[in-house]
Amino acid sequence: MKPKKQVKKDNTKQVKKDYAVKRNSKRAVDEPEEDNDDHSYSSEETNTVRGKKQLKKKEEKKNNKTSKDTKNDQKNLKNKKEKVKATEQKSVVKNKESKKETKEKLKNSKKSAKQLAKNENEDEEIDEKNEKEEEIENKKMTTVLEKGGCVVDRGVMNPLDYHVVSDKQNEFNGKFFDATLNQSNLKNNNNKFYIIQLLRKENSSNYFIYFRWGRVGVDGQKSLNVR
Repeated sequence: MKPKKQVKKDNTKQVKKDYAVKRNSKRAVDEPEEDNDDHSYSSEETNTVRGKKQLKKKEEKKNNKTSKDTKNDQKNLKNKKEKVKATEQKSVVKNKESKKETKEKLKNSKKSAKQLAKNENEDEEIDEKNEKEEEIENKKMTTVLEKGGCVVDRGVMNPLDYHVVSDKQNEFNGKFFDATLNQSNLKNNNNKFYIIQLLRKENSSNYFIYFRWGRVGVDGQKSLNVR
């Protein structure tokens, strides 16, 4: 008998099967396990769970937004309160300053009224003083005129002690020995005066020649000489 030839079995399928098992086992090791709940749910239940999760996320976002809006509202309210408070403080300060200014104005007006009354009183006193001085001058003038009929020049010290000598003998038509001279020259800017009087002292036999000269508008110089 002839020996049977040994037929080699085709192990290709077995090799492929072993390779697939190894690959799956390796993939199972490398990849993390998925949530068992998803595998345990049907497609409808899975959609329901996902919808609940999305709804929960929306509610969380809404709550976060609401809390954020609430914080912003509180912050805005706080800012408004601070602004109102600052405005009130400014108004209070302004009112105080206005009251202070009003008091100062009233005080100044009272001071000005007092000063005005004081000035009026001073003016009245000055007017009374001037009137008295005018009366005294008029009395002096009357006295001088009664004495001799001619006014002694204002530059003479104690003019009531003197009188202007007149021409009693009528040699000069009864006139007084009194003369006032004036020199004016516009070209040379000259405007001068010269006064001369013959005076006699009361209750005395002494005669005096009186001179006063200078530019018009000023007292000038004077002299009183005994003759």
